[in-house]
Amino acid sequence: MIMQKTIGQLLGGQPITTPDFLQLLTSVLVVMAIIDLIRNLIIGFLFPAHATAHVIGEVLSLTLFCLFLKSTLGPIHHTVTETISSVCLSVVIMIFGIVVRAYVEWQEYNM
Repeated sequence: MIMQKTIGQLLGGQPITTPDFLQLLTSVLVVMAIIDLIRNLIIGFLFPAHATAHVIGEVLSLTLFCLFLKSTLGPIHHTVTETISSVCLSVVIMIFGIVVRAYVEWQEYNM
């Protein structure tokens, strides 16, 4: 319904109101988060070596961010904090995928 209203406003030449834009933006961000969650889980499960390398790279990047940007104040600090939490969530999801893959292979080996 939000998409139809926003597309109707765009096609009709009307400006998009702020609440409609914010609802559309929120919907898109939720869909992107779900897709990212599923993608990270699949990469961790299907490609554990790639996921492990990715996790190591992300941990090193986070370490550098923490060292160099720890004293930053203002909007940059909040942006970096949000980025760090997002990357940490991606790392945790990939590690979960690797653990699930290891458990499945361990179960198959013991049967």
